Amino acid sequence: MNGLQWVVAVLSLTPLWMGVAGAEEALPLDEKKLIELARQEAPAAADIQARRAQAEAQFGQASEKYQARLVGRGNYQNSEEKSIAVFIPTFGPTHLYSLGVEKASPYGASWGVHAFTDQRSTENGSIDRATRTGLQLKATLDLWRNLLGKQNKTQLDNLRLRSEIQKFDSVAQQKAFEMNLRKVYWSLVANQEAAKISQGLLDTAQRQLKEAKARFSSSVTDAGEVARWEALVAGRKGNLTALEYQREILFRQLKEQLPGLHERNLTLGNYDLDRAVAGVLSCTQTIAQQKQTPWEATSLDEMVALVEKEYQGTQKVTASHSDVDVQLNAELQMSGVDQGTSASVEDFQDNGKSGYAVGIAVTVPLGSQSRHTEETLADLDRQRYLAEKQRLLGRIKSQHEEIGPLIRLLEQSIASAQINSKNLQKSTQVMTRKYQQARIPVSALINDQDALLQSLLSEINIKLTVIHTLFDYFQVFTDYPCEVNRI
Repeated sequence: MNGLQWVVAVLSLTPLWMGVAGAEEALPLDEKKLIELARQEAPAAADIQARRAQAEAQFGQASEKYQARLVGRGNYQNSEEKSIAVFIPTFGPTHLYSLGVEKASPYGASWGVHAFTDQRSTENGSIDRATRTGLQLKATLDLWRNLLGKQNKTQLDNLRLRSEIQKFDSVAQQKAFEMNLRKVYWSLVANQEAAKISQGLLDTAQRQLKEAKARFSSSVTDAGEVARWEALVAGRKGNLTALEYQREILFRQLKEQLPGLHERNLTLGNYDLDRAVAGVLSCTQTIAQQKQTPWEATSLDEMVALVEKEYQGTQKVTASHSDVDVQLNAELQMSGVDQGTSASVEDFQDNGKSGYAVGIAVTVPLGSQSRHTEETLADLDRQRYLAEKQRLLGRIKSQHEEIGPLIRLLEQSIASAQINSKNLQKSTQVMTRKYQQARIPVSALINDQDALLQSLLSEINIKLTVIHTLFDYFQVFTDYPCEVNRI
């Protein structure tokens, strides 16, 4: 081989190498793989956890207000301005420092203890480093609107309850997300089974078209019969194309929800359809025979109980919206005074003097607007509570009460479809022999084949509906003890 021939050979093989290198291995999908991806990197799962974290953060932020705080303050001031009067000197410089602990209680009280030093001098030198050093205790107490934490403690409890509700809801939402992914997976399985049936009927139609063309060449039949078989082949191909389109739509749904599948060539992994359907039917029969609601398999009833407690707390808070606000303030101080900080500290220790102040603050809303707002809030709280409670209870009752009749109807439909398909298969075999014997027209055989196709597809769709119905049930009864629910 000369050089030119070698180059030509290499170039001719290059596209083949590139094709092999660029060919992406198909990713086989099964239910376990989808659930694994749903729990790792799905945006929907992240959003569910974000809502849960938001509720926890709101409770945490509200709780922060009631933790003890170390508070330090410092202030320096100086002035050389002239005094307004001889008996009103200009102070400067002045030093004020304090360090203490403050704490608020959700029960309508707050307190603070501070050590302080206050040193002052005058511009004319008549006062030089006069210093007061001591301890100060301040406290406030709500006496009416927020008495014993009627508002603050209740609001904090409600945030805690909402955080617990969100925890239960996040589990239910994650389960619903996983069930929806499984529904898409089984829709893909049904699509593939339908494609197998359609492909089989297409192969039959192509074989019969070939036979019709041979008979036409032998002048046994006419061009109309050939055209009829060609139309049937085109129709069968169209059905397969439609199923392929549906499959791509389902794959796209998975990719939209699971970023880990982006830019991947997807295919279905191995599955045992008969075993899966048998497991689903066994589970549905168990559920249909259970008359009592399986409360132990759902957390929605616990959510309802928490929602009721939350509403009771909300009623307390709203009922005090237009109340009078009365607050008691008290301050106790003990200090020593001398020239300089050290001397004032000694005076505080040896000869400290105390003083106190007590006050009360009253705020009374005037007019009817506050009362009207309170009534509006009470109605809003009630509507929200009823909507959430009825939604939760409605999901529980409707799923359990309706699944039994639904499953019985679907099982009857499956049995009827199976009988129909079995009889149509026999009928199609007989019609095929009659057609080959020229005893029936081509249209009669095609009508029989179309009826068989529709019956087989109907059987697949009914089985898929049973699976989807069961998965909807698991979205509410998330912990139902069924093999199909343990993935």
